Amino acid sequence: MTLGTALLNARYLQVLMRHSDKVELACRSNMANSLCSGIIETMPAGVLKRPSYYVMQLYARHPRPVPLRVEQAGDGPDLFACSSMDGRSLVIFAINSKTEPVDWSISSKVSPRRSAR
Repeated sequence: MTLGTALLNARYLQVLMRHSDKVELACRSNMANSLCSGIIETMPAGVLKRPSYYVMQLYARHPRPVPLRVEQAGDGPDLFACSSMDGRSLVIFAINSKTEPVDWSISSKVSPRRSAR
């Protein structure tokens, strides 16, 4: 129900995506009205969206089908990257679990694609 719980949920999703070649199906339990970890809480006045709701929304809206290998520094954020099938679209998910901001940069070691003629 806290930001810390949301960060743990995000890290779990990244583990699943990072190993998507081994994971066939993953389910999220405690979806609604659950003690300490529900994503949404229903009540007569309406629906309360917990921080994990927004994590699930972010990861549901932005993934691409091709997971990419990411080399990470040991002290940096937890990173996961994925691209579209044609390689024209890239998404990078970054999680900073520290209480202070983290400086980091991205460099690509991907060789350019050659067009077939």
